[in-house]
Amino acid sequence: MDFHEEATTSLDPSLLLPAHAPLLVERLGTVAADVRDIKAELRRVSEHESLLRQLDLRVKALESWQAEARPQLARASSDTHLLMGERSARQMQHAANVVAAQDASRTRP
Repeated sequence: MDFHEEATTSLDPSLLLPAHAPLLVERLGTVAADVRDIKAELRRVSEHESLLRQLDLRVKALESWQAEARPQLARASSDTHLLMGERSARQMQHAANVVAAQDASRTRP
């Protein structure tokens, strides 16, 4: 056997540890299955990360809207209280005028 034949024979996988070849193939299959599982899990993690980024952007948009709306709501609330106070004051003045008119009509004979 010359050098070339010996080198070719020594690289032939069927001649390398022939008794352990099925075990090696089985382990490689297990590793390949594990790699596929890990890739699938990484895809799910990536999908979840994308969803979390979208939700984060929505929360930030809502917080921004809330920050802009808060002063407007405070102003509207203040105006409402003011108007209700004026209305209550007018109603009380009207009631006082009615009572005063009734009292005036009772005191006159």
